[in-house]
Amino acid sequence: MELKLTKIGNSIGMILPKEARDKMKVGTGDVLFLTETPEGYKITPYDPAFGTQMDAARIGFWVGAMSVKIRADKPPDTIAS
Repeated sequence: MELKLTKIGNSIGMILPKEARDKMKVGTGDVLFLTETPEGYKITPYDPAFGTQMDAARIGFWVGAMSVKIRADKPPDTIAS
């Protein structure tokens, strides 16, 4: 899909076609994120920092869940507090 850059005051804006806005479910005033990838640049409505935070939370959850499972397998009198 071709995007056109246009002058907006002292800035440059990008014209995002309706088809792309509809697929991304974005509109006027929404924030988009531009991230660099090995293939080039990616524009997304999703904050990549939030994804990184969620990955860390998932890892923490599973590590904690495994710890509880391991502790639950031991008789109560062998678990040190």
